[in-house]
Amino acid sequence: MGAVLAAQAITDHFSYPGWRDVMKRQVVPGPGRDALVSSRSQEEDKPTSGKADVGGYAGFSILAYDKEEATVMLLLRGPNAGVYGTASVTVRWHEGDWKIVPGADGSVYSGMAQVSGTQGFVTWEA
Repeated sequence: MGAVLAAQAITDHFSYPGWRDVMKRQVVPGPGRDALVSSRSQEEDKPTSGKADVGGYAGFSILAYDKEEATVMLLLRGPNAGVYGTASVTVRWHEGDWKIVPGADGSVYSGMAQVSGTQGFVTWEA
C-alpha cells in the first residue's frame, strides 16, 4: 500500500506550488529527475484554492512489485460519469521511502489509456 499511496500522492503534488521541493524529496535523483524538473519548469502552477478539479483517483492495480520497486496502474475518473483512464507509475524504495522513478526523458506516466469501468481495479471507497 505504501507504493500505491506514493504513486498517487506524490504525482498529485507535481502541478502545484512547492513542486520543486516535492521533486527534490520524492523523486529518485538522476537524469530522469533532471529532465522532469526541466519540463515542469515550463508550466504554470495550478492554484491551490478555487474550483476543484473534475475527476480524481478512483482506484489502482499493482502491475509489478518487489521490495525494491513497484509499478502501479492508477485508475482515474474522467470528467463524465462512467469514463475512466489509466496511467502507470513506477516507484522505487530509495533512502527509506517510496519515490517516483521517471523515465530518462522525465516522463512519469506510461500505459495511458481510456477504460470503460473499474473491473480489475481495487477501488477507493467514497
